Amino acid sequence: MVRAGERLCWIDFQDALLGPRVYDLVALLNDSYQVFDRSFVEARLDDYAHERGLDAAGRATLGREFDQVTVQRKLKDAGRFVFIDRVKGNPSFLRFVEPTIAKVRSSLARLADDEDMRALASLLDRALP
Repeated sequence: MVRAGERLCWIDFQDALLGPRVYDLVALLNDSYQVFDRSFVEARLDDYAHERGLDAAGRATLGREFDQVTVQRKLKDAGRFVFIDRVKGNPSFLRFVEPTIAKVRSSLARLADDEDMRALASLLDRALP
């Protein structure tokens, strides 16, 4: 029970690692099993930026960080889904590979001004046309 004047918090100890400030936002808003409209995701990023007191430049940086972490995390997820199929013999997660890669492609498109992200997008296009 939370009493007046106290704050309720939760601590997510999944992996118990420090990570980028947007890591949990990516986990929630770009989950491999959910699809949210981009306008909903942007609104939640706006909410976060507002709560953190970020100005327009800070909000823009937050959006880039969100896309960069999305690329990393979703590529990891897609690889994990294939691993679970090939090593564990459980193909049930394979249906999430394509939508997960679609999230990567969307983030890479928003990061197209970055040479490394363009190169990664090109590599992904060659590997998964």
